[in-house]
Amino acid sequence: MKKTILSTLTIITWLGLGSSAQAATLHVHHSSFGSWKLDCDVVTSSHQLKQLKNVTIKTVLGSASNQHVQRENARTVHVKFTRHIAALAYHEDVKIRLNKGQLYVTTS
Repeated sequence: MKKTILSTLTIITWLGLGSSAQAATLHVHHSSFGSWKLDCDVVTSSHQLKQLKNVTIKTVLGSASNQHVQRENARTVHVKFTRHIAALAYHEDVKIRLNKGQLYVTTS
């Protein structure tokens, strides 16, 4: 069964700067239209993702479970969760990647 993503919205907001010009805390809001919304704070330092804080997932329909953060390397993390609608389960994967000073948020 294939699933179609109708629209995706990502908003990244600066929360503040640390003592170094390369350190920052960013707020990420990513949503899949009509399905779910992800909010989290991303802490960066020295061109690396240091920490994900305050990760919340809200579903428009159904519920979310098995939420966990998986680090791929120093610049990439995945937020994985399962979305349940009635008897159906969808495995979601949100990839947050820092590359050359820019933050990229994608779904797969």
